[in-house]
Amino acid sequence: MAYRHGMRIELKGGYLDMLAYLREVENLPWKMFWGQVTLQVEQYPVSRLVLHVYTLSTQESWIGI
Repeated sequence: MAYRHGMRIELKGGYLDMLAYLREVENLPWKMFWGQVTLQVEQYPVSRLVLHVYTLSTQESWIGI
């Protein structure tokens, strides 16, 4: 059986900073699936990025505690 584990990440910063962060997430050594990405300009040049990502696992627990 496969389990989907999700996480919501919220960041604030400049557009180029957000773009660099998204590229880093894409280049992680493990596979993450994007559920939703929202980028809003709050007050130029500050933007707010909300990113929903998911991983798939054969283990029900998300963090091995």
